Amino acid sequence: MSGILAQTRDVQPLFVAKAINHKLKAIKPELNADSRRDIAKQLDELVAAYDTGRVSLPEYCHKLNSLLAMVA
Repeated sequence: MSGILAQTRDVQPLFVAKAINHKLKAIKPELNADSRRDIAKQLDELVAAYDTGRVSLPEYCHKLNSLLAMVA
């Protein structure tokens, strides 16, 4: 049992990372309009914060949900 748990420990982050990729692909095309520069700036700051480790994976996913709602 412990072997199975060890092998599947990274599965949830993998699914979250995949969801993040889908969200980014949905958000980026919507940012071309001048009226959406603020959202584009927020996205750039969020990505930079995640890349530097200032934002956790679940928090990153949650904030992307907020940005996605803004462009939908």
